[in-house]
Amino acid sequence: MGLFESLLGGGAAQRGGAGARPPEQRQQQEFQDFIGRYEQGPPWAGVSDQEAVSRYQQVAPYVTPEVYQQSAQEAFARMSPQERAAFAQYLQQQARSQNVAIPDLHQDGVDDRLQDPAHLAQVTSRLHQQQPGLLGQLLGGASGGSPGGAPNRATLEAIQIRNAYEADKNTPTDQWLRARGMTQAQLDAALALAASAGPQGSEGGAGAGVAGMLGNPLAKAALAGIAAMAAKRMLSGR
Repeated sequence: MGLFESLLGGGAAQRGGAGARPPEQRQQQEFQDFIGRYEQGPPWAGVSDQEAVSRYQQVAPYVTPEVYQQSAQEAFARMSPQERAAFAQYLQQQARSQNVAIPDLHQDGVDDRLQDPAHLAQVTSRLHQQQPGLLGQLLGGASGGSPGGAPNRATLEAIQIRNAYEADKNTPTDQWLRARGMTQAQLDAALALAASAGPQGSEGGAGAGVAGMLGNPLAKAALAGIAAMAAKRMLSGR
């Protein structure tokens, strides 16, 4: 059973069903803990940069465009208008540096429409649909100049597996593999591919992307917020 199916099982488990086995329940509890920490205080408090990136990578590729946009809108609504404006300006700067087009009404680098959570969610959702992982690449300040240098899907999936495995060190490997329907050989191959992409990132500079996020709490708040709100919807069965 994969992460997506495990979280979808959370709705039945919360309603008293017996469908979730212990490994899936543990994974659901980890996400509930992540959601709880995100929702306490400022949206970037209690969540590390690496956890924000890891949770976003785990959740974002597997939700529908509608759920992604709704989750993004909820995340941006938790920011103040000033924070949304600062985040939008940072996103536009990062997009220009990587030759990615983002609408700018007056072509002055400050589009007031992006202070609206719904409009900002539409923009980020379009980026995600254009290329999964692109928003994380932009917010992380990944090197490489353009989305053409982004890692391929296999590498992204390997990194997601590596991050999930390293975040769950307390679970025996055989249980972790059974919970995800994987074999030891598949895990070894994924870890090897992820290692070739760098210690904390992906081919083409996503490792630099994580480092680049460390000085921008609003970028972390965006990624963590989208992941938390999407996971919350999955856990509740919405």
